[in-house]
Formats: sequence, structure tokens, C-alpha cells
Amino acid sequence: MLNPINYDTIVQEIKETRQAKNPEHQDAVINKEAVRQFLEQKTQQHVATQSQTSSSVQQPTSSSPDALPAYAADAPIQAKSTVDKLITLTFQKGLHEGIAHAAKMDPFTMDLYHDALTEKLFEEMKTRKLI
Repeated sequence: MLNPINYDTIVQEIKETRQAKNPEHQDAVINKEAVRQFLEQKTQQHVATQSQTSSSVQQPTSSSPDALPAYAADAPIQAKSTVDKLITLTFQKGLHEGIAHAAKMDPFTMDLYHDALTEKLFEEMKTRKLI
């Protein structure tokens, strides 16, 4: 699967944001919360710059069922399916594209997407020994 996500850039952006907010934290370990905050910031930036035109979400192919966090077991099937597709889209077309589509979703689906993506990105960064 094509993966246009640049993990090195994400780690660098998280570090720069942390240093700008508090220079004492420049060497702090990047944890899952830092990744979650990064994704939230990117989503807010997208929503702020998004035009008022609306379009439907493309339906990419589904990703693996383990893409969702454990608490999603009780989530509505439609929300789980949508998040699964958004995760697949994100890893196929990039973070910007995934966030752009997720920003059009209801708050619950968007939160579920953030949590699932945070988990995936965090684990991949650990695997690549970037954090």
C-alpha cells in the first residue's frame, strides 16, 4: 500500500510546536497525547481554511479492522465503517486528504477518526524509532 505520510516531518512539527509553546520541553518524549494534539491542530487548520462549498466523501477501500480503538466496539456500524475508510484514505493519499474528509463528519466520527489515527501514527513512529 502506498503510504505518503512523512513520519519524520510529523515528529519534527510536533517538536517545533512543543518548543515554541515551552522551550523547556524541547527534549521531552513525544507521547500519544502529543500526536493527538498535532492531529487536532491540523484538523482545526483545515477547517479554518476550508471553503464553504460542501462535497461528498469519497469511499476508499476498507482498511484492516484493527484500525479502530478498542472502545469503538460499541460504536454504530456506520461510524466504524466511515472511520475505517477515512484511515485507509489517509494512508493512501496523505494526512491532508484524510483530515479534509474527516472534517466533514459528525463530531463522534471525527473523534473516533482522530483516536484511531493517533494510535496508528504513534505506533508507526515507535516502530520507525522516531520517538
